[in-house]
Amino acid sequence: PPRPQPRLSPRARRPRFHAAAHGHVPPVPVPRGDRKRPQHTTTDPEVIMTANPPTVPQQATVGSAAAVKQQLEDALKEADFLAQINTAHDGASLHVTMYSSKCHFADSVEDATEWLHQTGIDATATLDERTFRVVMTLPSADSVKMFNAALLQPWITARTTATHLNDVLADHGLDCTIDVGPASLSLLLADDELDAA
Repeated sequence: PPRPQPRLSPRARRPRFHAAAHGHVPPVPVPRGDRKRPQHTTTDPEVIMTANPPTVPQQATVGSAAAVKQQLEDALKEADFLAQINTAHDGASLHVTMYSSKCHFADSVEDATEWLHQTGIDATATLDERTFRVVMTLPSADSVKMFNAALLQPWITARTTATHLNDVLADHGLDCTIDVGPASLSLLLADDELDAA
């Protein structure tokens, strides 16, 4: 008698799919080292803040006013000019609060703004509501250099000249008093000193 055929499961009865016969290319195994790691997402706020740090203020660049802050401080000292320097929130500009009476303008925002316009300095003047002093905001290294040249350098030159003059007179045994101004010097000698000379 004929042998009974084995019963096939529904999965076994399905015809086999040959990829090559249907124009399909089987996937090529990718080496372990070339496999891309799966991308993971998270809603953890700490992880999100670490991956996206908050924006920080701009650092002082070569052309910024903050980069030449030390030069401005040195110029104020040499000119014997009383002012306070603070770095602005942007990390690049400088705020200069004017306390000296040697300014070429009255203690008002209008006069300070007019002086900036006349000297061609790219800066702004505001009023400190706490101290009622004029505050100059210098945004760049060029504005600091122009500020030094227009306001501080005349005083620096006058003070340097007065120091040299005092040294020369002292070498001749003369004591004097020199009043320094931005455009001239006032030399005071006692009568007995003039007789001795």
